Amino acid sequence: MPVLPRPYPDEVVGSVVARACVHTGLPMRRLLQSIFESQRSSCSFLLGDNIGSLAHRAGLEQKEFLFNHTMFPYAVAYMAPEIQEQLASKALAPRPGEDSLSSITKNVSHGVAYRRVCSKCIAENMQQYGESYWHRKHMLPGVLVCIRHAEPLLETSIELRGCSHQSSVALPHEVLDLRKLPRALLREVYMRIAEVSAQALEGKAPCSHDWLSCYREQAQSKGYLLPSGDVAGTLAAHALRNHFGQQYLAMTGCPVADDPRNTWPTLMFRPRNENNFATPKHVLMQVFLETCTEKVEAKTTVYRAPGKRPRNYRQMDVKTAVKVRVRMQQLALAQKRMTVQDLLIQAGAWAAFKHHRAQFTETAALLEEFKQSEQAERQIGGRPYWRKRLPSRYGSVDDGSR
Repeated sequence: MPVLPRPYPDEVVGSVVARACVHTGLPMRRLLQSIFESQRSSCSFLLGDNIGSLAHRAGLEQKEFLFNHTMFPYAVAYMAPEIQEQLASKALAPRPGEDSLSSITKNVSHGVAYRRVCSKCIAENMQQYGESYWHRKHMLPGVLVCIRHAEPLLETSIELRGCSHQSSVALPHEVLDLRKLPRALLREVYMRIAEVSAQALEGKAPCSHDWLSCYREQAQSKGYLLPSGDVAGTLAAHALRNHFGQQYLAMTGCPVADDPRNTWPTLMFRPRNENNFATPKHVLMQVFLETCTEKVEAKTTVYRAPGKRPRNYRQMDVKTAVKVRVRMQQLALAQKRMTVQDLLIQAGAWAAFKHHRAQFTETAALLEEFKQSEQAERQIGGRPYWRKRLPSRYGSVDDGSR
């Protein structure tokens, strides 16, 4: 029966399995089938499967293996304690037919496309152990520096998701095609992101159980306030997006929409919010509130008084004039006539024009031109005075001389 090597500090479960393949010379498929004593031939690189069998083969307690050598503690760091306990029990003692924990693994790996390494960690591991291994802290979303050496991490060509993690047994020192990751933030910000992420991985995340009150208090202390005294969540979302940049947020798997009123930073300030936000979003929010020192005030361009939104009559005037001009051309081609009211009704602006005529300068000028055309039902200066058209009491037409 194959025995897994004892895990190194902070070694991820997929790395332990890869080293076992190297040590035994067995293909990963054969190794996993022997470990799980089934036809199962795959294993999650970040979370593992059947923790009991893996921990037993590695000579560790199940809980120790789960919390020290998988991404599980990072994924559940900001969930309620009772939910954490339920998921931990599910990971340690899965029942037949139960849903897998792959959904929480996706929350961790969504912002990390490829495995990452630190060149100094590889050198130290080779000197101390004679081999290198994959570190958990190098593959956390948004973490671009090694927290141990404060050095930029390098990206490999081995995908963290998909089929690569089930077939590749390469160790970090064997990977040759390393590339630098794009960086746009200050060194201090990158280091703080790495530190808060490491705390979440170790189960020491600050404000993990009452994060809503913590974020609201910090935002208010930074000056993100509405006139009512509530948190200016939309303004804070704008500032967070500008603070990190959309490119970095997208790379981390946490982009902020152009209209952030209902996006994740805004929702994280909303009272009575029961959503379980992914851990990377909590990390970014904490680092933003710590490192963004500029105090701001809620502006009327972002927040306005409740009630009916004022209409943009200038924009409506331009659109109405276009519709009126098109309709005039159609009437001219069809040799038909129409009243001004019907023309504006078809343009969808009769009521607005009737009550706010002064705002429709372009449309009004076009209507004056329309009234003088052959398509106007009521033409200007083209008909006799109305009295001249009335029949007299004597049966003749009154010419107006009486």
